[in-house]
Amino acid sequence: MIRFLITPYNPRNEDLSPAALRKRGYDQNGWPFAPCGILCKPNGYDEKRNSVCFACFKQCEDTLSFEERSSCPYWRKNKVGFTRHMKVEDHLRLILEIPRGTERYEKLFCLRPASERVNSSCKDKDNGTLSHPRVRGKTRASILSQIAAIATSLKRAFRFILNVSLRIRKLFASNDKKLYRELFLPSPIPGYLKGIAQIK
Repeated sequence: MIRFLITPYNPRNEDLSPAALRKRGYDQNGWPFAPCGILCKPNGYDEKRNSVCFACFKQCEDTLSFEERSSCPYWRKNKVGFTRHMKVEDHLRLILEIPRGTERYEKLFCLRPASERVNSSCKDKDNGTLSHPRVRGKTRASILSQIAAIATSLKRAFRFILNVSLRIRKLFASNDKKLYRELFLPSPIPGYLKGIAQIK
């Protein structure tokens, strides 16, 4: 289950100053600090512990001397250096299976507005497939969501056909060449779409 698509994290009245974040032990994305003050990076999700593993990955290697690195108890103990598990149950709103602040999280979060528009279309009065769902089990919920997606696609396709039909009717009723150009002449195609459509 991808929980972060439901709602974004709202820090509310949290103190996000560097000193306050360092004192509590993790930043605004839930990434913990190593004892030396370096911000750890995600190192995978542990399903058994229901937690996200973070590690420092020995980022101090290029900034500290050999003597300074040797004083760190995690330098020789672990290949990735200091590690810490952030449990989802301890930070339900902040810690996710796909950590906040990562490139993958940002790409998936950008899909959230589109998914919300589809959900709204599936709940409106014209469709209403998901307005009051009464299902039990993942299988039935999956079937209902697929029916909602099909109904939404058909609704948008028929709306497109209706709009084009009304434009043609309006054109034939007026017999205006200027109106023809406004309604049917294609607008310039963006460059990124020309590549997809293989238009030179």
